[in-house]
Parts: sequence; C-alpha cells; structure tokens
Amino acid sequence: MKRSRLLGLSLILMVLSTLSVGANMPRIVDAQAVLGTPRIFVWSNTCRDSNVSSTNPSCGTLTLSTTFIVQINVTNAPDFNGVDITLYYDPVHLKAEAVDEAGSGATRTLFRSPFIATLDLATEGVVRVSVVDLVIGPITSRNGTLVHITFTVNSAEGVSPLTLSASVSRPSSDSKSSTRLVLGNTPIEATTSDGYFTNAPGKLGPVADFTYSPPAPIQGGNVIFDASASFDPDNLAAGNQGIAGYKWDFDDGNGISGTAPVTEHDFRHLNGRFFFGNFSVRLTVTDADNGFVGMKTLRVEVTQQPLHDVSVSIRLEPQRVRPGEQVQVRLTVFNEGTFQETFNLTVNYGPPARELGSAASQDIAPNPPNDEWFRTFTLDTSGLAPGKYTISANVTIAIDDDPSDNSENQVLDIVEEFQTLLPLYAAGGLTGLAGIIVAVALLRRRSRKQKAV
Repeated sequence: MKRSRLLGLSLILMVLSTLSVGANMPRIVDAQAVLGTPRIFVWSNTCRDSNVSSTNPSCGTLTLSTTFIVQINVTNAPDFNGVDITLYYDPVHLKAEAVDEAGSGATRTLFRSPFIATLDLATEGVVRVSVVDLVIGPITSRNGTLVHITFTVNSAEGVSPLTLSASVSRPSSDSKSSTRLVLGNTPIEATTSDGYFTNAPGKLGPVADFTYSPPAPIQGGNVIFDASASFDPDNLAAGNQGIAGYKWDFDDGNGISGTAPVTEHDFRHLNGRFFFGNFSVRLTVTDADNGFVGMKTLRVEVTQQPLHDVSVSIRLEPQRVRPGEQVQVRLTVFNEGTFQETFNLTVNYGPPARELGSAASQDIAPNPPNDEWFRTFTLDTSGLAPGKYTISANVTIAIDDDPSDNSENQVLDIVEEFQTLLPLYAAGGLTGLAGIIVAVALLRRRSRKQKAV
C-alpha cells in the first residue's frame, strides 16, 4: 500500500503516555502557548552564553582535544513529557561524544525519570536524541535544561555552528529530523535558537542565510531556494561575498552541493513519488578563505495536492481452516486524500460469488486527523467444500483520483482434516506413496508368517 506510516518518537510516546501524561529568526507559532511561545535553544552554563568562544574567559580552555558541554534548554514550556532534538555541527572541528539526559545538582535536567528513546551520535556532524519522562503526570516546569551534550575539540583553530533543526512539530513521514516537545503523542510547537563555537580569535566563520519560494509550496511543485544573502564577514569583497560552496539538505533523503547560491527542489522520492508535509531544510555554506562553515535551517511546509482517494485492505484470521470453522474478515478503509469522503464498501467471496457483507454511506475524514475506518465480518465455512476461496473487498466514492487501490483480494484455504497428513509424503510424490504401500504389504506378510509358525 502506498501509505507511509510515521514511526519514531511519536509512536514510543504514544505507548509511554499510558504511564505519564538567538541565531535564527522564530519559525513556528504555537497557538496554544498561553504562557508565551516555547523556545528550545543552545546554551552553555559555563560560558553563560549561547556562544562557546576562546575569547570568553568563562569558557575556559578550548584547545585541541579539550572538552566542553552545552545544554539544550527550553523556556515558556507548556506541560510536556518528551522531547525530540536534532543538532548539527561541523565534524572537522568538533565531535559529539555523549548525551546526558539526567544530570545532577544544579546541572540536572527537567526530566524526573528520563528514558532515551533514540540516540544517534555515530552520524558525523549530527546529534539526534529523543527523551521521554517515565514519571506519571506531565512535566510542569516551564524553564530548564532538556539534555547536556559533551563535545571534544578536534582542531587547534576553527569554528563550528551549533544549529538545531527547524522546529517541526508535525514532520512529514518522509522527513529525517525534528526539534519539538511532546505530551504523550501530542506534538507541541516551539521556536529554536542556535549556538556557536570558535577557538580561532581574529577569524570569522561565514553566515548562512536563505529564502524559498513560493512561500506555500504544493506537492509536486518546484521550490526555489536562494542563498544569495549568505556571506563571509571577513571576505566580503570576494565572489559570492566570500562563499565558495553551498550544500543543501532537504530533509527528505535528498541533497545537493554546488557553487551557485540558487537551486531548485521538488521533494520527491527516487521512485518518483512526491512528498508532502513539513521538512527542516538545512543550508551549509563554506567560506573561501578559511574553509569554515555556517549553517541555517528553515521549516518548509509542502501542502498535499488536492486529492480524492480511498483504499481498502483485508486481513483474514485465520487464513487456513477446516470446514465448519469461522473466519474473521477484517477490513480497513483508508482516506488517502485531502477531502472528507463518503464511501460504500462491499465484501464478497467465492466461487461462486456471494456477498459476505457491506457498508453504505460511511464518512471518513482526511489524513490527518482520522483517516482509518474498521469493520469485521464473520464468514461461517459450514457447507463450503474444501478448496480455495477468494475474499474480495471493494470501496467506492463519488470521485476517486486513483482507483487502483480501491480493491483487494485475499485467498482463504479450506482443507479436510485428513489433508494434514499429506505433508508426510507429499515431498516424495508418487514414489513416496508407493513406498508407503510396499511397506504396509511387507508388514502384513511378516505378520502372516509369524502366525503360521
């Protein structure tokens, strides 16, 4: 089936919810944030700043092979019990070594009984971590630390962004990154602010900046990304304002690098399927004089094409029975489109063709929020001869832009009891059967000889 199901932190939090209920401009507004918009940001308790710099005496020594810790903090948080974080950095100058979701004393996090649902430190230049609080009831603290991240300095002189992915509360099922708070399986929108690292006094890294158009892209349409506003503060007179290269990560498994500041992308899979949903697009620029990089992320919302489409699936429980047993025929209808639909469903079996059940004038909402409809029909096999029977389901709506998924078939196998013995000699075919007959004849002959004696 062409649907793609989002599996990740939201699924884990759905289960666990039974136990518990800057650098970039703000990107997302939380309509429910009565206390103010939640903000997730990079911070250093040691430096007392979002920037970790060797020119700041509070930061201490930042020479080769030394370590430092940054916090991912939140302010104005509503009730929540989980967080999903993606942080990008330059692996040439830094290496993420560890994530601490608990802490102690003054450095503790807001989580009372934290559980790391996902953690990725192996991917160069990326930290991905999801944390769930297992204590019953939500976290009600509004401000504090979510996680601590320990970095090792990889170079004697360099700079690195500490850039959070764009805050995407409801990422596309095809997106690869997200920064968000959650309560159970309910996402909470927030803004993000980034940090910075430098141990290269007198040298400046480049500033990444970009826009995209159209501002509300439609599924399947080209989106133009323009990074002409990016620049290197200490090399503005050079071509492209000191920028030597532009690298794009479109958060859908695709990316591109080049020397031109403008590119296009249409958010499609390699198989040609067009994506829709929210994506955290990341631009990385490299300057011409030092090879330093700058980063920026923005949320891009790709709207699904207007579509009328429903589909159906069948599951038989069990799929192989003896005559007289009952089979549960479980039907699921999906709304694959963007409109609320009213559908009719019929379920048949045969041969000969007979109706098992039907449902008329059933309403189903688009995805999201409620895109699935369930029904179970019982098939009593009493009176049916052994053999294979096809169970067919068909769903229809007034207008369907993709009728290829309106039907599905499953095969039910009804067998006689003695057939369960067939596998004992079926592999041998007629030869195996002949062998059994000869063996029985020999046993009978031996029995007669013993009686004669």
